[in-house]
Amino acid sequence: SDHGEEFYEHEGFEHGRTLYQEQLAVPLLIRWPGRPAARSACHAQHVDILPTILTAVGIVPPPSVDGRSLDGTGSDEEREAYSQTSLRREVELTALTTPRSKAIRRVSSRDERVEVFDLDADPQEKSDLSIQHPIRSGYARQSLERWSLESAGWESRGWESRPAQLDPATQQRMEALGYGQGEP
Repeated sequence: SDHGEEFYEHEGFEHGRTLYQEQLAVPLLIRWPGRPAARSACHAQHVDILPTILTAVGIVPPPSVDGRSLDGTGSDEEREAYSQTSLRREVELTALTTPRSKAIRRVSSRDERVEVFDLDADPQEKSDLSIQHPIRSGYARQSLERWSLESAGWESRGWESRPAQLDPATQQRMEALGYGQGEP
């Protein structure tokens, strides 16, 4: 799956409205023919899938490919993963997750807020520690702001942002699944 679902854990329902663990902590399963099963606890991002596949088939990912291979080499113990979603184009949420902690930055036209969570002690993300940990909160704010600015530059690589054109039958199936009915 590319996302989880929220069932009122944080006063919301469905997906695409928050960046709490129920939305982000989903497994990535890859079955390689002829290889034994293995498990990794490292944080994966969508951008890691292409370099992982290239590495698995013996191709060194070119520098222009974002992400990194999840082939098990290197230390992923404190690897940072970034996530983002936008709500009605008025609110942008970004998250910085490590295996032990999470920070969520919410930016709107009215304010900016950062929540900080200790995932070991509080896996349900109920206790915001941003006031008790101002240095961690400041680091998260700066990292998420930098990441947002860098990821906004993806169009400068020649990629265009345009909506997909779907045939009516596919559009109807997508809407039945909760997609394509306007922004959340």
